[in-house]
Amino acid sequence: MNILGIDPGTRFLGWGILNQLEGVNRYSQSGRLVPKGDDKCQKLQDIFSTIRKIIKDQQIDVVAIERTFYSKNIQTTLRLGEVIAAVILAAMEEGITVEEYPPKLVKQSVTGNGNASKSQVAFMVSKILNVKSIKSADEYDALAVSLCWTQRSRRDRLILKS
Repeated sequence: MNILGIDPGTRFLGWGILNQLEGVNRYSQSGRLVPKGDDKCQKLQDIFSTIRKIIKDQQIDVVAIERTFYSKNIQTTLRLGEVIAAVILAAMEEGITVEEYPPKLVKQSVTGNGNASKSQVAFMVSKILNVKSIKSADEYDALAVSLCWTQRSRRDRLILKS
C-alpha cells in the first residue's frame, strides 16, 4: 500500500510517501512543492496538477491530509482551505480515498504528545523511518501525516476484529 501524506501550505506544500507492506512502513520519497504561478488560481492549478501526477506516477492508494481548522488570520484559513480542496479534488479525480487529521492527532501519533514542536516531530519521523536525508520540515510533517494514517488504520482494523 502506498500512502501519500500532505502537509498543506499556501507558500510551501510538503508531501511524503510511505510504502506499507505487511504492517511495516518504509520511506519511499518526499518533497516540498512551491506552487508556481502569478496568482492564486494558477498556484492552485499547479498544486492540483502536481498532486495528481504524484498519485498517478507513484500508484498511491490513499491520501492523508493534515487538516487545520482555524488560524488567527481568517484570510490564511481561507487560502489553506483552498489548498486542501485542490489536493482533495486531485485525489478524487484519481478515485483515491482521502483521510484528514487534525495537527494535534498527527503529532500525538508520531511523538506521543499532541503539542510537540516541529523539531520533535522531525526527530521522531527520522527515527521511526530511519531517514536522515530529508531537508525540509514540510516533508517531515507530511510523512508524520502518513504515519498517522497507518496508525489510525491499524487501530480501526483491530477494533473491527474485536
